[in-house]
Amino acid sequence: MGIEKLYYMQSTPPRLQNPESKLYYACRSQPEEYELVARHVQLLSEVVGHHFDITLITIPQRDALCESILEENGVHGLVTVAALPLYFLQIDNDLFSMDAPVPSRQLCIHNDTAILPQVACGLRHLSQHMRASWSRVVCAGHAAADVYTLMREFDKQDRRQAHSGDNGDNGDNTSPYTLLLFDRRVDMVTPLCSQLTYAGMLSETVPVTCGTCEVPTPPASSSAGDASSEKDAPRKLQLSAEQDHVYAKLRDVNFSNVAPILKSFSKQMTKSFDERNTNDLTQLASFVKRLPALQGQSRSLAAHVDMSVHINRIKSTDVVTEMLEAELSLVMGHGKQLAIEFIQELICRQFNVNAVLRLLLLLRITNVVSDKAWAGLKQMTLHAYGYKFLPAFSAMESVTDSSAVNAHVLTQLRKRLSLAVSEDDAPDQVLFGMHPLSSRFMATLASAQHDSDLADLQLWFGADTPFAVHTDLPSAADASQKPSNDVVVCFLGGTTHAELTSMRSRLKAGDFNPIFLTTDVLTGDGLMKGLYSQFT
Repeated sequence: MGIEKLYYMQSTPPRLQNPESKLYYACRSQPEEYELVARHVQLLSEVVGHHFDITLITIPQRDALCESILEENGVHGLVTVAALPLYFLQIDNDLFSMDAPVPSRQLCIHNDTAILPQVACGLRHLSQHMRASWSRVVCAGHAAADVYTLMREFDKQDRRQAHSGDNGDNGDNTSPYTLLLFDRRVDMVTPLCSQLTYAGMLSETVPVTCGTCEVPTPPASSSAGDASSEKDAPRKLQLSAEQDHVYAKLRDVNFSNVAPILKSFSKQMTKSFDERNTNDLTQLASFVKRLPALQGQSRSLAAHVDMSVHINRIKSTDVVTEMLEAELSLVMGHGKQLAIEFIQELICRQFNVNAVLRLLLLLRITNVVSDKAWAGLKQMTLHAYGYKFLPAFSAMESVTDSSAVNAHVLTQLRKRLSLAVSEDDAPDQVLFGMHPLSSRFMATLASAQHDSDLADLQLWFGADTPFAVHTDLPSAADASQKPSNDVVVCFLGGTTHAELTSMRSRLKAGDFNPIFLTTDVLTGDGLMKGLYSQFT
């Protein structure tokens, strides 16, 4: 027996023809998904009049919330609950993600730490799979400290099981790794800024799930009529530098450099396909062997060309350029009044509400705004977009209070970290005119051996934001005491593609071999939806 058919979760249950069919639901630990499964079970029992064999697979672990929701809906006895310990999914050659946008937003915006035990479990599973031992754990932020505390408890349990003989893995032959736990709330400025890399702009213009997106249909072909209906069918694109050579070249470059790279690939493809015209049988045989790979690369090239056209059409407007300049003004601390006037102009034009909220939150985090000025901006926004966005302003106040970066801290960081991009680096910038905050001190975190190495960061951020180096995990005794250049960076609350690009460059320049883990790959608009999505 095997899988007969796969269904997406919808409001109504699937139609099952065979009463002997077994039905499996796989969903993450979200109340809405559990409620939907319970509703499906009720409808199948009432309408069909038959109790199917139903199994609910919760990812990544079972929780009491699932059991209680099933009990409240009276279907607990009709469903078998199981767990699939699927924590971090590899979505790129050096990037693993939990792909959990809702819990990540809840951590950043509402200080909901429900995802942290899952992160700690995921790190334990990952270390066992990699046969890694955390020789050093560097924590930045409160969520990082909480995850480290959970890791200590899990590690002690594993050691007790190993000593009692319940676990055959005694920790021998493990490789030492440095683990960096980074709380997103230490730097809430970077995800609010517009990204300029190809991967970053792609994620901000089309939905990306588990490293996969749909390629938009080019405008020219959409009007070609029924003859092109097959060609215009949605195309899935796997965004993996390991599997897609075109994406590997495009991923980390500034979008202004994309066209020359695509042109170079196009010339190479033309030259390769011209080899089919040869009369030499040996060369022809070689071409035939390479033909499947060439065809795959050709499809990839066409998809990225269409994607680039789509991005360029959306991003190459005057208002986007003005938004970039406003973001730079707010972060670098000059032209605040001009930025406020630009925000007011966007509100009067009823521009995209997520873009307006991004600038408002960036203004509140990076600058001192009087109560009168903020009340005026709030009133303008609610009149333009409706009072359904009133909870967004309450959430922005919560984000501002929990953010480690404020106007005072940012003043210190501007002086110490050289945030402005030099003219020589301008063609490769990942944010407009500035470096991501977190990437400027990531090398310091990676090389820190003791708490004293983080004294400057602690001084700049203040005592309210904890920075610490830990070497007292029980399993750390099994690892070599020699400092390791193998670094695992774990983002609690998510990270952006622009941030990853900058960190890859800085960590590799410091002779580190980074692997990145994240609860989600963020975009500014996606983060803004967490301000009001619970109420709209």
